[in-house]
Amino acid sequence: MIKSLPSRRWREASSLVIAARNAENVNGSDYSILLLQRGNTATFAKSHHVFPGGVLDASDSRSDWLDSFSRILKTDSVTSTMDVLKTTGCSNEVRAPPTFMRSRAYDEDVQPFGLPAELAFKICSLRETFEESGILLARPATDTDFKHRLLDSRGGQPAEMASVVKLSESDRAHWASVVRADASKFLPMCQALDCVPDVWSTHLWSVWLTPSNAPKRFDTPFFLTVLPEVPDLLVNDAEHQSVRWLRASDIPASIAAGEVKVGPPQAMELLRIARHGECSELLQHAVQRAQEHGSERWCPLRVRCMDGLISVFPGDSLYGNFSSGESVDCTMLELISRSQRVHALLCYSSTDYRFYCNIPERRGHLFPVTHDVCPTPVADAV
Repeated sequence: MIKSLPSRRWREASSLVIAARNAENVNGSDYSILLLQRGNTATFAKSHHVFPGGVLDASDSRSDWLDSFSRILKTDSVTSTMDVLKTTGCSNEVRAPPTFMRSRAYDEDVQPFGLPAELAFKICSLRETFEESGILLARPATDTDFKHRLLDSRGGQPAEMASVVKLSESDRAHWASVVRADASKFLPMCQALDCVPDVWSTHLWSVWLTPSNAPKRFDTPFFLTVLPEVPDLLVNDAEHQSVRWLRASDIPASIAAGEVKVGPPQAMELLRIARHGECSELLQHAVQRAQEHGSERWCPLRVRCMDGLISVFPGDSLYGNFSSGESVDCTMLELISRSQRVHALLCYSSTDYRFYCNIPERRGHLFPVTHDVCPTPVADAV
């Protein structure tokens, strides 16, 4: 019997960054990013723009998923199915974030989960995306060409855009309502539609831990996928008050103008993504980066300064020297001038983020577009 996941200080969640190709290239950008704006009464990230995502459900890890993948892929054994499902990078303990390596159990006999953790988090992100936006990213049984390409490319992920299963309006509304009410119905829905979640086109991008002083804390892998076109949406109005596709070239200006309200993780990822002008370039980078570098798990150390809130990241000399949420009697620039190694995001307001770093960016990522020159460290800098 499937049980709910045990409670932890950080709840496990998963998020999906969706880039969709536009018909035209405008200002050097040919794709947009999906952002959902949470409601005014939300208990977490109220009124903020976020990527689709939510809490991991025990059903996302059911071993029954293997039967569905085996049937669609027409593999002859569990081993063969797992071979096709295997994702490069995160099975390597050096590259995998702790989120994927933690021991888990779900049934009364304390048996291990039926699926590798990374696969369960991917299914979670795809399920939540369908619940919140109506976009069903899945590979149908009829997509025989893709199955052949998978079997020919074992040991590596093909750099392909995701597959969107298009349903009638009535079918989509029905299934979205069913899955929102009961996350475990995502598996029987996929079985009824003769498809499986497109786990091959979702690529590990980053992993974020909510700071320890936050009232709600999540351990959240962010995956990234690229769609061949902007799909129709069916937004869950109970959770989100608005939705928008933000063109990549407009990201910095939209944040600065207050058109989108984002927290530090979303700001960091959007401003990283804005470095890529074309979706094909973004996709290739995402695939290669995930395979070669995996991901670290970042828990920002947030320090309140006189002029704003600074998020200090691993690698910064100041990381670990403060308690998250601590206040200091200086400006943010004065604080980072005390550090020889700087890796921080300065938040002057919800519309003014500036990234400072004088060390190589970690795990193959590019610097955010708001990367500024670091101030000269003071003589007694850490």
